[in-house]
Amino acid sequence: MRLGRVVVAGDSMRPVLWPGDWLLVRRPPRLEPGTVVVARRPDRPELQIVKRLGYRSSGGWWLVGDNANASDDSRLFGAVPPDMIIAEVLLRYGPPSRGIGRVTR
Repeated sequence: MRLGRVVVAGDSMRPVLWPGDWLLVRRPPRLEPGTVVVARRPDRPELQIVKRLGYRSSGGWWLVGDNANASDDSRLFGAVPPDMIIAEVLLRYGPPSRGIGRVTR
């Protein structure tokens, strides 16, 4: 297991995650519906995104943003192959004004 960190950019995971939140992530991820993950976007693999695992389809995992009105997710780019899901979000640990919190399903 390897731990890493990611900073949230954008509003797609509000109200759970806000732009500027710092996240502790684990590699490799455990893939279960409801888990918040870091993945590579299939149509732009250089871009890492933070989304929630919806369900597994024949093409991979369906990823969804908690804030559907502000989210580019699988509705736009389709299912994400499991090998493009790179980490599981364990908790939010900053910025100091937001404090520490678990990222729940």
